[in-house]
Amino acid sequence: MDFYKIGPEGAGRLYEMVAKLAAYLGKESELTATEADIRALLEGPMEAVLLKEDGRDVGMATYFYMVSTFSGQKILYIEDLYVEESVRGKGYGRGFFNCLERLAADSGCAGLEWKCFLRNTRAQAFYSRLGAQRVDDWLTYRKAL
Repeated sequence: MDFYKIGPEGAGRLYEMVAKLAAYLGKESELTATEADIRALLEGPMEAVLLKEDGRDVGMATYFYMVSTFSGQKILYIEDLYVEESVRGKGYGRGFFNCLERLAADSGCAGLEWKCFLRNTRAQAFYSRLGAQRVDDWLTYRKAL
């Protein structure tokens, strides 16, 4: 498995993967970010890992670090995780989590955290198989500016 971190120079490749994720989720109309926006995020708080198979990018994970005041430690927050449907079932999802767990441990994090769409039951089953615990006692709120 060829996982590799990218910086701002990889913004175009990452943007292509984000567009594929938006299409997979049926949320193309919500994708308002540009390649320049992705580049700016990669220069700041966001980091990314891409997955290459046979010379072609087929997956991505974007993440950043947040803090827990309760534990007094950092947490690696996974913003996006996507593997193209054509290559699913090859262990790439598990590979991404292994990679992200190593990055989190190397950065002194207490753990990983992420969200999952309620309707994405396939992903929920996968996360359960990884040993992740579903957290039902928090709601997400959003307010546009």
